[in-house]
Amino acid sequence: MGSKRPHLSRQQVLQPLGNLVSLPEFLGQAIRQQTAIDVLYHAPNAERPETHRITPQAIEERGGYTYVIGYAHNRHAQRTYRLDRMEVPGTITAG
Repeated sequence: MGSKRPHLSRQQVLQPLGNLVSLPEFLGQAIRQQTAIDVLYHAPNAERPETHRITPQAIEERGGYTYVIGYAHNRHAQRTYRLDRMEVPGTITAG
């Protein structure tokens, strides 16, 4: 029998409740709390969005776009996501 690997343990997933919050505000909260979130990501050339569980680590701007850098739980690696392609139910994009 193998032991559970710590980086794959089930973590609390932060999702917005109640009133709508802005997506940047919600991501900032997840970064401060180092908490995983579920997002819908609209990748270019994809027919429909995919669900990703990420733990956001930073938000940065470059080339006129805002990016979220985070740990992708499905890929077990750090990935970069464009903010305008992300959707989290219960949030709004304008802040």
